[in-house]
Amino acid sequence: MKDSSRLLDISLQKDLQNLDNSDFNMIYGIANIKEYVGLFVLRQDFLNRTTTLIDHATKAVRIPAETKKVWDLESTRFYLSDIPIDDPDLVLRKTEKYASKYDHRLDILQENGLTSIETDRAYLYESKNYYPRANLISAKNAIYMKHDENHAENILKAVISSDFDPSKNVIIDSDKDNSNLNSDNIESGDVGNYDFESYLPQNMKVKINIREDSYFVLSDTFYPGWEAKVDDKKVVIDKANYAFRAVFIPKGEHVLQMYYQPTFDQLGKSLTEVGVVLLFFGLACFIFLKFGKMIRYERK
Repeated sequence: MKDSSRLLDISLQKDLQNLDNSDFNMIYGIANIKEYVGLFVLRQDFLNRTTTLIDHATKAVRIPAETKKVWDLESTRFYLSDIPIDDPDLVLRKTEKYASKYDHRLDILQENGLTSIETDRAYLYESKNYYPRANLISAKNAIYMKHDENHAENILKAVISSDFDPSKNVIIDSDKDNSNLNSDNIESGDVGNYDFESYLPQNMKVKINIREDSYFVLSDTFYPGWEAKVDDKKVVIDKANYAFRAVFIPKGEHVLQMYYQPTFDQLGKSLTEVGVVLLFFGLACFIFLKFGKMIRYERK
């Protein structure tokens, strides 16, 4: 997990979600694409409405191509399931039988009756084709999709298409034109390199050295309250690849910082500052009035 890849728990039994509870994973610093509590972002919610299929013959999970593309976009490296997964792009790394017996099974209603799948163990798979958590994409390879009535739906269709390769291109929500789009598609590895100095839940810092203007694309959710600075100068975070983040970086060596500073937090600080000022003002008025009366009394 040191490369900041993610884990996906596709357990099918509700009572077996403790295989990787969406909050419990935080104790071990394991990134999980599922959420349990928090404010939902509509686009991320659409991405999470993915489906899997059950092969009745083999009693295994099959993953549709579009679902797999979504999970790859979210940089999902490991899959945790309570029944086998039949997919050529996944490698079974470990099978662990439960220490205690669970009286659970998956019941599938078929035309010829009810088929049951026992769920007495966990299966850990690793993806062969997951995309890295962060990437550098040449600005010449950025695809700008204009805002219109159906632009969100169009972007979603584009990113899950088999023709879209996020290692070569990035789709930016913008009204810019695509006149500078490079038809040759410069490989991301040719642009330059980056190195994370820190990566924490509410802030990150990364050193970037690139030979041409590029986008630093991060497969973390585009969420209100996140801000960015390049060399301590505030910059815009673009919505990229439907639901993620990207920051434009000019060529050269730079330091990028992203930090979470929600509006209500800023408002709270402002109200606190105003409250402190009013408190001192009220205290000063009280002292002035109190000692003013004493001085007038002594003069009398």
